[in-house]
Amino acid sequence: MNSFAALAVTLSLLLPGASVAILAPAPEGVAGKLPRTGSQPAAPAGLGRIERAQHPPPARQMRVEQRVIIRIAPGGPPQQRQRFEELPLDGCVPVDTIAAVQPSQGNRLLLFLRDRRIVSAALERTCNAQDFYSGFYLERQADNALCSRRDRLRSRAGASCRVAQLHRLVRVAD
Repeated sequence: MNSFAALAVTLSLLLPGASVAILAPAPEGVAGKLPRTGSQPAAPAGLGRIERAQHPPPARQMRVEQRVIIRIAPGGPPQQRQRFEELPLDGCVPVDTIAAVQPSQGNRLLLFLRDRRIVSAALERTCNAQDFYSGFYLERQADNALCSRRDRLRSRAGASCRVAQLHRLVRVAD
């Protein structure tokens, strides 16, 4: 069998529904006596059964999955001695507005937004904010927002915590 025929057989086994006939050079004096059907060369006996057994008909189904993970890096403005008051934040924070994160006391993370606002994210009671010293990952939701009691933050160190509450931090005048 020549190399082209070997390649053709290999391809026919990989492609469902494709059939390839193997043509071997005919012995001398036999060239006019090979049976032919239509314009297709005759396939070796049994090749169709082997091909059907190895390749069941395609299921005609497709499944596409997409998963986007967002990384929020650590950082933030230098800490100055300022007093802040926490006010409840109704709703969510758009993920695109979060510039940096910094662990705070207990189970709280400070989220620094691009418009210079600061949001405090209280994590579940069992979580420690220090686990998020190198930032966190967040799986993108359809609304592209970080919401309390819905989203789960994953630290680069392996911790995984749900956001319990969000608060706006407002500077209190001395």
